[in-house]
Amino acid sequence: MALLSKFDFADYRRMLPRAASGTCKWVLSHPEFQSWTAEDKTSLLWVFGSPGCGKTTLSSWVVKRLGENNADSTALPLVCSYFCDDKVALQRDTQTILKSVIYQLVCHCPPLIRHVTRAFQLKGAAFADSFSALWNIFRDCLSDTPSGVVYIIIDALDECADVKLRAHFLEAIGEMIQVARSTEAPAGCIKFFMTSRPELAEASSLIQSEYRRLFIDTQEGVQQDVHLVVRDRVSRLSQQRGWSPDLKDHLEQTLLSKADDTFLWVHMILESLEDSLTTAKGDLLTRIDELPRGLEATYRKFLAAVPRGYEAIAWRLLLLILGASRHLTLDEVNLAFTVSPNHRMTQDVLSDCQTSMSRLLQGVLGPFVRVNDSRVSLVHQSAKEFLLTLAAAPDNPLSEAHGIRETTASLAIASASMQYLLLGDFTDDVVPVEDLRAKQQSCWTRPGRHSSLLENIHLHSLKSQEMESHYGFFRYAALNWAQQFASAQGAATPELQRAATTLLDPRNTNAANWMTFFWLNSPPIERYFSLNLESYQSPDWDSLSWAAFFDIRHALVEFLGPASQFSKDSALIRASQMGHELSVKMLLAAGADPNQRAEDVEFNSALTIAALEGHTQVVVVLLSDCRTDVTFRAGMPRHPAIFHASVAGHEDIVEVLSAQRDD
Repeated sequence: MALLSKFDFADYRRMLPRAASGTCKWVLSHPEFQSWTAEDKTSLLWVFGSPGCGKTTLSSWVVKRLGENNADSTALPLVCSYFCDDKVALQRDTQTILKSVIYQLVCHCPPLIRHVTRAFQLKGAAFADSFSALWNIFRDCLSDTPSGVVYIIIDALDECADVKLRAHFLEAIGEMIQVARSTEAPAGCIKFFMTSRPELAEASSLIQSEYRRLFIDTQEGVQQDVHLVVRDRVSRLSQQRGWSPDLKDHLEQTLLSKADDTFLWVHMILESLEDSLTTAKGDLLTRIDELPRGLEATYRKFLAAVPRGYEAIAWRLLLLILGASRHLTLDEVNLAFTVSPNHRMTQDVLSDCQTSMSRLLQGVLGPFVRVNDSRVSLVHQSAKEFLLTLAAAPDNPLSEAHGIRETTASLAIASASMQYLLLGDFTDDVVPVEDLRAKQQSCWTRPGRHSSLLENIHLHSLKSQEMESHYGFFRYAALNWAQQFASAQGAATPELQRAATTLLDPRNTNAANWMTFFWLNSPPIERYFSLNLESYQSPDWDSLSWAAFFDIRHALVEFLGPASQFSKDSALIRASQMGHELSVKMLLAAGADPNQRAEDVEFNSALTIAALEGHTQVVVVLLSDCRTDVTFRAGMPRHPAIFHASVAGHEDIVEVLSAQRDD
């Protein structure tokens, strides 16, 4: 199950926007929604809407509504949901959608775990990264569930980054609908409810079957909901500020005339008014009459209103928020914003931190950011797109101060993470084992055959908890710095390159600390490392393997110089496993042997592990080396690469390997 659940989705759901009282009910009486719910066949309702029109709020409300309707029923029409989020690295691919829904199905009906177990026995942990394997499990679970109806709500499908996999996903849904509508289809009814921006409508041709569409932008019910939200918020604000009925009515009418049925616009404008320090009627009337129309104009106005002298602070905060691979907590933003090369110890950083990061964020960026449950995010995906567009428009007066490139943002958060990991606290073993053993003895009462292994697992778990509790930015930094540095390494300064080299050398205690934490807290660990049942230690990799694993190429060049043949061969397998095409080319050029096996990845070779993981381009690169033996048997069981690709469902790789073997 760890292979299916990579993060706490329940925690993410708590951050979702909640529908205002009385809103969203319009969808219940819409003919398309009614037909979709009444139909006794597998079907799809695809809801399209512009940015900020309330798609995610509607999805969240539909999930709750369907769940409430079925809470007292033993027939159990089941509701599974997934909310894609471009801002969260683990929530923007279709494989993760499938893994999450499978996880929810198994939690609802535990016997369904047999379908997951069967896939694991056949393909090993690689099934979790194979779209076809996951789709087969998903389909088998649905056909085997005792529920008469299964609702699957998928929000913001347009935020799935891999267009090719998204296309496969839509094609598979279309095929499922077609099969279900045939007379031979088994009993059972699957109801798909998806939302996306209208631009994705052109991809709907991939669904070779009839399905229902609903365009939010044209719905009278949405307009009524916007009016309801405006009147409610303005009424409460008017009572708090003691405004006259005339002023209240003027604000209400102005908002309604400019809202363009966009909840996000209403939210941001009212947030700015709530934070306003002006209370004089004349000032308020001027402010109300100058309200911008539309999201882009609103974003420009908010950025132009950054207090004079705080532009650099605003830019730094936006870099960190946009660059992070997930929503940061207030404390994490504070530490990342504060840490610098001048700090020696974590206590030095804490001493320089803001006393109220929430106040700084709201004072500098206002409604451009949102703080929900102590987690910080941009107010909307469209805000990120606006900032990226600014960077590509040098003629825009806001471009220089606020335009952001993704590589710059990734490097900013990577730099903060690296500076934190290099602090003096981590030059020694952060949490000595002796200290933990004393703590462990007070709660360890598990004698038995595997007691030493369990004791070591428990000990390392305690160590992770201690490190997290004492060092507020350590978790994010340890789990994310390398990937984010690698994604922007072409723009890294020599100083940052040297820092990365230091952090990739396990002989350095600063490096050993984060490496151990990464190994213990990167679920599922089976995807990366083989568990040492005797010592439960982190993998015995050298610096070259770590550099290859993360595709950090300047370090690869530096570490290749003194590397042994064994080190090169091992690093080639790490790079092939992770799909790093350029690192594979560099290692082959340096003499790495493509026909060696690695014990800690089930005795796979570079070719078999690349085939198993579905890395087509790496397979092509390996085959271009005349030393690569396409018939070489490796992995568990010992078979050629074509067997592993076939079992994992990677048809394109099977074709490439077949052509090579025929030649």
